[in-house]
Amino acid sequence: MPGLTPLDPALSLRSIAMLLPTDAPAVTDRAARRGPVPLSAADRRGHCVSVRLNGRELAQLDTQRGQFQRGEWLRMAALDQLPPTVPEANVHAWAALARLAGNLNQAQATINRGDSDSHQVELLEDLRAAVDTLRRELVGVKS
Repeated sequence: MPGLTPLDPALSLRSIAMLLPTDAPAVTDRAARRGPVPLSAADRRGHCVSVRLNGRELAQLDTQRGQFQRGEWLRMAALDQLPPTVPEANVHAWAALARLAGNLNQAQATINRGDSDSHQVELLEDLRAAVDTLRRELVGVKS
C-alpha cells in the first residue's frame, strides 16, 4: 500500500485484515509446524491452581523438585506421579550398578555374536563377583 505510513490513523485493523489473502492454506502438515505436538482436548490443561508458600516452604520445594519446574513438580506430587529417586546413601552404589549393567550387556552381545572365548568366561565370573559384592554393600554387609 504505497503512500500509507504505519502511523496513518485511517489504517485500522479491520482494513488491514481485508487486505490479507483469505485463501491461504492452513498449515496442517506436522513437518511444516514447529513446537510440541498439541494435546488432545481431554489432555489440555486449562485449569490454573495457585499456591502461596513462605520462604521456608519455597526453599524445601526447590530442594525437592530437582530439575523440574515448580508447577510441574507440584502437579506430579499431587497426582502421586513423582519419578523414583535414588537415596543419597546409595548414589555411588547405583552408579556402580549402572557400570556393571553396561559391562554385562557388552559381554552378552559378544556371546550372541559367537565371539566369546575363555576371556569372556573370566569376565563374566568377575562381573558376577562384582554384582554379589554390590548387593552386599547395598544391604550394608562389608566384605
